[in-house]
Amino acid sequence: MYLSSALDLVLAESGRYISLKDGVSEYSAEFERALEENVKFWPLLYTGNEITVTVKQCKDISEIINFTCITGGASTDKSLAIYSFKYNYEPVFFFFGSSFFTSIFERNIVYVQEQNRI
Repeated sequence: MYLSSALDLVLAESGRYISLKDGVSEYSAEFERALEENVKFWPLLYTGNEITVTVKQCKDISEIINFTCITGGASTDKSLAIYSFKYNYEPVFFFFGSSFFTSIFERNIVYVQEQNRI
């Protein structure tokens, strides 16, 4: 439960920061920087494993429903963004070795890109 809550908080704060930031040219890179900055405050969450980040930009809800959002770059006519975070987690305090337990945690969150809103 701790891990899920921490992951949700890190994702929400990073997405909120990017959705309000002006002049972003590469959303995925900015989102990844924000995630790396926020995850430092949760040492049990991040053990140095690779984090996979994607940002999909959508014009409206129908693009989200139909899976037609675009990935990468900056678009001024796309007011919605789906921020995704995937992390291969290995527990810090697991006595049977990491080969017994590996898990992929993935979270997605949709934000309104305030600077792109019409």
